[in-house]
Amino acid sequence: MQADFTREIEDDAFNRHKEVGKMMDCQTLAEAFEKVGFKIDDHVSRRDLVQIYQAIEQDTKAEVKRLTDQRQYDEAKVLNERCKFMRKEFEQHLMKTEIRVQEQEHRLMRHAQKAVVHNMSRFHEEHEAETEEKCAWRTNDLKLTHENQVYNLNLETGHIRRPHMKYSKGLLDLINAEESLVRLKQYDDAKNVRRMIDRILPGEEAAFNKRHEEKLDRMHRRQAEEHDEDLKRLNERVSALRWNGVRAREKDMAITQQRMKGHDVDMVHAHKLVMMKQPELAVHPSATWQNRPGFISTSAHHRGGQLLNAVKGKKANQAIYVASLCNVHSFDNPESGTVEM
Repeated sequence: MQADFTREIEDDAFNRHKEVGKMMDCQTLAEAFEKVGFKIDDHVSRRDLVQIYQAIEQDTKAEVKRLTDQRQYDEAKVLNERCKFMRKEFEQHLMKTEIRVQEQEHRLMRHAQKAVVHNMSRFHEEHEAETEEKCAWRTNDLKLTHENQVYNLNLETGHIRRPHMKYSKGLLDLINAEESLVRLKQYDDAKNVRRMIDRILPGEEAAFNKRHEEKLDRMHRRQAEEHDEDLKRLNERVSALRWNGVRAREKDMAITQQRMKGHDVDMVHAHKLVMMKQPELAVHPSATWQNRPGFISTSAHHRGGQLLNAVKGKKANQAIYVASLCNVHSFDNPESGTVEM
């Protein structure tokens, strides 16, 4: 969008005050605004509003004095009543301006609350993802530990040699008897003893091998039981981490909502106190309407804007970058906000 510089006006004409005529002829607030170039829906500052009323009051008093000097008391009474009516309208408009400011603060408060909830939700999602990452790390770490322990146990049991066979005392006696009978050349008796040994030996070897295998199985079962206990403790720790995260997020959200509710209550209370004041049509009002230094940045009356600035990350007295309007325009790299017609 380009400005129209084809029409030029003189400097004295640009700065000349508009002739408004006699303000005492105004019967309504809308007429008074139209005389000075405003509309009834315009946002007029307090100073301009007071100056408009003072002009009406000054012209009215002068006209009332002229009418009373001419003994036109009825006309003077009507004009005086009209001035009182106009004062009430200006006071009501002054309070409407304050109501407009309060409505704006309420809108800013709602925007700030939405932004706070959005930021909290995003922070909670990141916190939940971080918690799940911790849980996954613990689970994977324990899984890797178990895999290493199983591999080491299998390697250890694979290197265990089968121990030498230990026969029972009865079988050893039979073996010794066989050897003695062979030395004595009593082969028939030695043959009978050998039959007895052949009947007993397979059973004892099977029992010995079974005990050895059971020993290895016990090592694996013991390790499996330990792994089951580790998994139970891991599930308890992971569950505790998740529930601690859920409770922490719920507590954080509850505290934040309570704080926002407190800010809203404080702002509403401050607005009610302002609306209880008596309106003053003065350029320099009394101490009742005067605000302390830092009122806008610290008072509960402007808590909506303060909270929104805090949520958006804008600090007090922080400069906002605005592109210069005096730079040479570049069509290849146009300035921010340039509209091509």
